[in-house]
Amino acid sequence: MKQSGSGTDFAIRASAFCAVVFFASGIIYPFLPVWLAARGLADTELAAVLAAPLFLRPILTAPLAALTDRFRNLAHAAAAFAFAAGIAFACLGAVHGFWPTLVLTALAIMLWNFLIPLSDAVNLVGVRDHGLVYARLRIWGSFAFIVASLITAAAIRLIALPGVFLLLTATFLIGGVISLAVPEVGPSLPSRDGIGWRTAFSEPVIRRAFLGASCTVGSHGAYYTFASLYWHSIGFSAFSIAAMWAVSVTAELLVLWVVGRIPQPGARRCLVAGALVAVLRWAFFPFAVAPGAALLLQALHAITFAFNHIGVMRAIGSVSAPGHTARLQALYQLTSGLVLAVATLAAGPLYRLSPAYAFSVMALLAGAGLFFSFPLERGLHPQRDVPGGETIAPS
Repeated sequence: MKQSGSGTDFAIRASAFCAVVFFASGIIYPFLPVWLAARGLADTELAAVLAAPLFLRPILTAPLAALTDRFRNLAHAAAAFAFAAGIAFACLGAVHGFWPTLVLTALAIMLWNFLIPLSDAVNLVGVRDHGLVYARLRIWGSFAFIVASLITAAAIRLIALPGVFLLLTATFLIGGVISLAVPEVGPSLPSRDGIGWRTAFSEPVIRRAFLGASCTVGSHGAYYTFASLYWHSIGFSAFSIAAMWAVSVTAELLVLWVVGRIPQPGARRCLVAGALVAVLRWAFFPFAVAPGAALLLQALHAITFAFNHIGVMRAIGSVSAPGHTARLQALYQLTSGLVLAVATLAAGPLYRLSPAYAFSVMALLAGAGLFFSFPLERGLHPQRDVPGGETIAPS
C-alpha cells in the first residue's frame, strides 16, 4: 500500500494518534476506578471489572488483528475500534449494576487498548520509512497522559465525578475522528504465527526474564486499581491524585532519556532493580499518607515499571533469533498481562479487608519477581536493535 505523505506530515499525524490514545489512558488509570466506585461497585466488583480486559486480551487479540486485516487501511480499523469503544462506554450512562458495568467497561477498554499496538506499528513505520525518531513520536503520548489527568481533575472540581464519564466518552469518540487521519502504512501488525509458551520457556533466559518481569508487572495490580481510591480516602484532592500519576509518567520519561545516554545496564541488573524497588514501594505504599512521601514512591515507578520493561526487552534481544523478536515480545505481553489480571482480581478482596493486606501481597509478588530474575547471567544485552523495545504505555 502507498506510504502516506512527507516525513513531517507523517510525524504530525502519527503523533496526534499516539496523543489521543494515551489521553484516554490519562483518564482511565487515575480516575476510572474512582468513578466506578461512586457508581456503587464494591472493591471485589471493581477489581473484577478492571481485570476483565486483561483476561480478554489473550482471547481477543488474534480476532481483532484478523479484523484489522480486513479493513482497507489501518486508519479505518483504528476509527472503527475507537467509535465502538465510545458507543459501548456511552451506554454506561443508561445502565446500572455490576454485570452491565462489567461487560460494557471491559468491551470499551479492550477495544481502546487495541489502539496501542496500532499506534506503535505506525510509529515504527515512521522510523523505518521516514527516518523519524521513535521517542519524539512516543513522547506526545506521555504528555497527553499528563494533560488528560490534570484536565479530568479540573472537570471533577467543576461538575464532580460525572466529569470522568463525559470526558472519557468524548475522548473515545474524538479519537475515532482523529484515527481517520492516521497515515497509510499497509499491513503493520506483527505476524500472528507466534512461538508457543513451551518453546519460549525452554530457553532459560526467556523463562527467567518472563517470569521475573511478569511478577513485577503483576505486583502493580493493586496500584492500578486502588491507588487513586486510597489517596481519595485519605483526603487527597483530585488535582493531587492527578499530580501523583503525572509524576510517575514523568519519571518514566526521564529514565528512558537517561538510559540512552549512560553505559547500558544489562537485562539482569534492570530486572533485579525493578523487582527489588517494587518490594520496597508496595511495602511502604499504604503508610505513605503525606503527599511528599506518596510523591517519592510515585517517582519509583521509573524503576518498578520502566527499568523492568527495559530489562525484559534486553533479555529478549540477547537470545532471539532473527524474525522472532516481535513474536517473543507479544508472548511476553500475554504472559505479563495474565499475571497482572490475576493480581488485579486478587487485590479486590484483599483491599476490602485492608489496603495494607493488598499492597503487602503485591510486595510478595514483586519478591517472586526478584527470585526469578536474580539467577539470570550478568551482562545480557541485545544482539541487535529490538523493535519496539522502548514502547511503554504510560501507567
